[in-house]
Amino acid sequence: MLKNLFQNIKDSIYNPAFYQRLGTEISFRASINYFFRLVGVLAFVGAVIMAMGVALFYQKDITSTVDSVFASYPADLIVTVEDGQVRINQASPYFFPIDTVGLPDTVSIDLAEESIENLIVIDTEHPFSTDLFQNYKTAILVTADSVVVQNKKEIRIMEIGDSISQVIDQASVKSFAKTVNVFIMLLPIFLLIALFIGFVFVSIFYLFYLLIPAFIIFIAAMVTKAKWHFSKAYQIALHAMTVPLILWFLTMVFGVNIKVKFLFTAILLLVVVVNLYYVKPASDASPLPPAA
Repeated sequence: MLKNLFQNIKDSIYNPAFYQRLGTEISFRASINYFFRLVGVLAFVGAVIMAMGVALFYQKDITSTVDSVFASYPADLIVTVEDGQVRINQASPYFFPIDTVGLPDTVSIDLAEESIENLIVIDTEHPFSTDLFQNYKTAILVTADSVVVQNKKEIRIMEIGDSISQVIDQASVKSFAKTVNVFIMLLPIFLLIALFIGFVFVSIFYLFYLLIPAFIIFIAAMVTKAKWHFSKAYQIALHAMTVPLILWFLTMVFGVNIKVKFLFTAILLLVVVVNLYYVKPASDASPLPPAA
């Protein structure tokens, strides 16, 4: 099966005789099957590579960070949330300085241009204000009825719902940390599944995108008086999409951001021109004109 797929990939990149057989010896259904098999292989390989990258380079840091944060929770602090209101058994405000959290050396916090001195500040005595938040120099501020988070220059305020009732102490934090660590261990597997699904959905989008180059191919065929159905033009686009699809796969895996507009469409049409330049359509009409 893979050998046949690789041969189809090779033919779809360059094989004028192969393109001549499209719509006659090679059915439209066979081309659709090829497209989805190609997408499936690329999606699986890409998801495996990216999941392995997370497992090898990020999972250890994530685990160390979670352990450090949860281990720094004070033994004498109890936070009670009842009917959407927060109260603590210590004097307010209560500070969690970043230097006491013990984050790994590989983990840095860069949340704003101003220095952040505290990871969390709990202040149940004063209502939220921007000045109060900035004076605390914290990433997270917990007030009596809300949680305020800073991300770069953006401040998000999330109200604590009336239905939330929870007691947070060192024992519950340690228990939660164990649950989080189990999730982190399984993160590469979850990521593998999510990335595979993501690759497949994006590729399905390309089936609709191919209507545009297929229309261009169909118009070019009409100009050259080739008696093609639109389905053949679309079938040609399906195979010519091989090069752009592999290129898109490589940019996703290696994190390369290509900002050239219509690059994939141009590459697809170039593949079509190269493969149809010397090819006489099945109707014995003239081939598509060469690229200018």
